[in-house]
Amino acid sequence: MRNLFLFLALSGMAATAAQALGASDAGDDEKPKPTNTAEWVKVQTSDVALRDERQLVTPGLFDRDQMKVVTFPADGTPVDLGLPHDGKDKDDKPNKPLMGLLKGGFVWLDLNGNGKQDAKEASPLPAGGSTIPFVWNATYDDGTSGPYIFKLVDLGEPNKAAIVRMCAKQAKVGAGTSLMLVDDDGNGRYDDLFRDVVVVAGLPPTLLSHQVFVDGKLHELLVHAAGQTVEVRPLNEPVAPLNLFKEYKEPAKGEKLTIHTLIVAGKDGAFAFDAKVRELNVPLGAYDTVYGIFSRGEGAQHSEWVLMKKGERTSFNVEAGKAATPAWGAPIEAKYDLSSDGKSITVSAPVFLGSAGEVYLPQDFKKVNVKAALAQIYLDKRFNNKENILPVTDGKYDVKANNDLIPVVFKWEKTDELQVAVTYASGILGSVATKQRIQFVARRK
Repeated sequence: MRNLFLFLALSGMAATAAQALGASDAGDDEKPKPTNTAEWVKVQTSDVALRDERQLVTPGLFDRDQMKVVTFPADGTPVDLGLPHDGKDKDDKPNKPLMGLLKGGFVWLDLNGNGKQDAKEASPLPAGGSTIPFVWNATYDDGTSGPYIFKLVDLGEPNKAAIVRMCAKQAKVGAGTSLMLVDDDGNGRYDDLFRDVVVVAGLPPTLLSHQVFVDGKLHELLVHAAGQTVEVRPLNEPVAPLNLFKEYKEPAKGEKLTIHTLIVAGKDGAFAFDAKVRELNVPLGAYDTVYGIFSRGEGAQHSEWVLMKKGERTSFNVEAGKAATPAWGAPIEAKYDLSSDGKSITVSAPVFLGSAGEVYLPQDFKKVNVKAALAQIYLDKRFNNKENILPVTDGKYDVKANNDLIPVVFKWEKTDELQVAVTYASGILGSVATKQRIQFVARRK
C-alpha cells in the first residue's frame, strides 16, 4: 500500500488512494490507451499528374458536401478561389491569392498575379463540362510550396463551379508499399482528415485518417498540409475481422457492375473494401459505413454511377474475438412525400434507401429515369367491397441541370383515396417500386 501511495504522489495525481483503487475496476473504455513509442519515419512524396479526374475514383468527385465550390459574381468581378497562398514573396509581401472570374462562358484565372489575361489563363467552361487543367503554385504555412493542378467543373447552377484535383502525391513507405495522397475536397491541402483520400497499392481508395495499412500491417499516419511529406510508424492495436460482403444483399444482378470502394470510418481510422478486398482486420471500436461508389459499364463509358452515403442505421461495432458483418443492400426503397392543395397532388423527389438506411444517390437521372404513377382506389360493391386499384396516369420526373429531380404534380378534382407509386429501374439499385396512399380531399370552387 505504501508503494501505491508513493506511485500516486510521484505521478502528480490528486486522487486519494481509495479513488485510485476504485478506478482500477473501470471498464477498458475508461482506461487510457498506451502511448505509441515507435519512431516516426519521414518520407518525401513526388508529384503525379492525373490524365483525367476519374483516374482515381473517390467520393469528392460525386459528393457535393465534399466539394470546394467557387461562386463567381454574376457581374464578372474577380473572386478569390481560396487555394493556399500562405507566406510572403521575394519582396517580403504577402503572397497574392488566386483570383478568377467567369464571364460569357469563359473562366479566367490570374495564375501569375499580374492582373492581365495571359496565355493559358483562360478556358471555356461549357454547361455540364469542365475547363482545361490549370496549374497554381500553392504556398503553405510551413514554408513549402508546389504545383497544384486542377479543373473547374460546372455544377449546373448559375455561376458555380467546383475545384476538382488533377494531381496527387505519391510515396514509397515501409518496405516499398506505394501510397498516394489525393486532395479530394479541392482546397489545395492534403491533410484534411476524413475528407481527403489515401490510396494504398492493392487496396481501394479510403478517407485520410490517422491509420493506414503499410506492408499489410497497421501503421499510424501523419500527412503535412502540402502533401510533400508523410510520416508513418507501426501501430500496435487489438484488431478483429470486418467483412462488408457476408451480409450484403446485392440489389441487382447486373453485368459489368463495379464497386470502386466501400469506406467505413471510426474515431481514428477509415478503411476501404471492394469485391476483391472483402475483409480486413481493423482496430476495435465503433464504425459507420460512410461511402460507397458503384458504376455499371466498361472503360470510360460507364452508363450509370451511384454514390452511397451513411444513413440512420449504418453504424456498427467491431468487437474482440468475432468478425463484424454488418448487413446492408437490398431491398432498396424510395422515400418521398405526398402533399395536396385540393386541386393537385405533389410527389416530392425520392430518396433511395437500403436495408441499413444507407442513402443511394444516382448521379445521372437523365440516363435512368425516375417515374411516378397515380392510381385510384375504389371498393367494388359487386364483390363484397373488394378493393381495386385503377391506374390513372403517370409522369416522369424532370431533371435540373445539377441532377436534382423536379417534383411530379398530378391534377385531381374529386375526393378520393389515391395511390402513388414511384419506380426506378436501375442496373445498380435494381427495380425499385414504392407505393403510398393519400386521402385526397377536393377543394370547393
